[in-house]
Amino acid sequence: MKKRLCIITYILIIISLLLFTYQFPYSCDDWGWATSYGINQLLSKFSNLNGRYLGNILIILISRNNIIKTCFMSGIIFLILYFGTKILKKNNLNLVLVFYAIFLIMPWPIFSQAIIWSSGFCNYAVSTLIIILVIYIILKKAKIKWPFIVYTFIGYCGSLLVENVTIYILIISILINICFYFTKKEISKHYLGLLIGSIIGTFTMFSNPSYFNLVDHTDTYRSIEINTQIIRTLISYLLFLFIIISISIISIYLKTKKFTINSNFLLMFVSTIINFLSIVLLFNKDILASKIFYFILAVFIVSYIIMFYLNRHMINRDIILIFMSILILLAPLFFVFPVGARNFLAIYILVGIIALYFIQKLITLKNKYFYLISFIIISLIYVNCYFNYGKDFKYIKKETNRVVSSIKAKDSLIIIDTQVFNTKVNLPFPFSNEVKHDFCEFYQLDEDSFRFIYK
Repeated sequence: MKKRLCIITYILIIISLLLFTYQFPYSCDDWGWATSYGINQLLSKFSNLNGRYLGNILIILISRNNIIKTCFMSGIIFLILYFGTKILKKNNLNLVLVFYAIFLIMPWPIFSQAIIWSSGFCNYAVSTLIIILVIYIILKKAKIKWPFIVYTFIGYCGSLLVENVTIYILIISILINICFYFTKKEISKHYLGLLIGSIIGTFTMFSNPSYFNLVDHTDTYRSIEINTQIIRTLISYLLFLFIIISISIISIYLKTKKFTINSNFLLMFVSTIINFLSIVLLFNKDILASKIFYFILAVFIVSYIIMFYLNRHMINRDIILIFMSILILLAPLFFVFPVGARNFLAIYILVGIIALYFIQKLITLKNKYFYLISFIIISLIYVNCYFNYGKDFKYIKKETNRVVSSIKAKDSLIIIDTQVFNTKVNLPFPFSNEVKHDFCEFYQLDEDSFRFIYK
């Protein structure tokens, strides 16, 4: 009965993902990858673009057919949900449902750039899956045929998607090989394969000529500098995260210690209050408030280090590895500009896994009513996302069809109501002169026969 329920639930999740991702519109870069631009980049080995070879090839493939794109996206998202929960507990169906809810309530900027946008998805969602697989194979050592080949393949492919993920896989594979050797006094063929794959992949990515332009400051898009823009954004995300974690730890503490109040509990409580104060001051533009914010932030960091040390028995090695992964993934983002919300997809998913860890500590997930409650909640969230996001998707498709029809009807001036578009649709603006050439080639239009007029 349990196995049948599991299969039915997985099928329902896959169907819901297929229906959802089918609505996602092509936009901006997607049009270019689906035309001669994509083929020309492939023939030139992306030499003037970047070293994201796997991500670039994937978007060339899925941008040409909506059915292929739908199946590909649904499969990747499902695997993220499936392996993300298997890191914590084997075959817990309730965890998958909760994780699906966490995925659907993802902040819109991340969701629109890394999930809906096909070009972003191929790099950031696929690399997120690779990160989860790397953590999974490190912690669980799954029994598979030809493990050395499989681990090498994962290490290599994962290094050809996003730069900070390439650095992450290289660092984590070095660390895990060193740890294994000093604890077991032998070399693991599994982890050695991961390391070899990551070394080859790192060399392949960063040997791309485009990165030489980044180093000598001739790159017109990217630059290496201290990214002050991301620091404030990152702090706000982390503060909200730590509020959730601290409340969870306090709840677990009260549950296990039977409401005994001592210095350990008071420290956790004070840390949470400091956290709230930090958030209040974070969004205050007053200079004095800004200075107080950084002082309180310093106190907050110290108190949390002490708190986590005192409560280290509540956190196992899986969570420590995930925390370490978040830090390694974040570090490169401080030194490269620009950085978008899409760069935080993997971090959001890893934070979601940490949240699952505390949820399963707080709640008895085997409770017979928990599945039913979770299923009802996830259904309500899904319906809300499907119809609310669906309105935006339909609007974009309607506008695209209107623009294409007007051009084919020989209209020379195409009016785009940017105000309505920006207020009604929470997606990147697709009708810009920068993507006009790709748009026309994608829809087989004469580029010189019209121009966009914005109002």
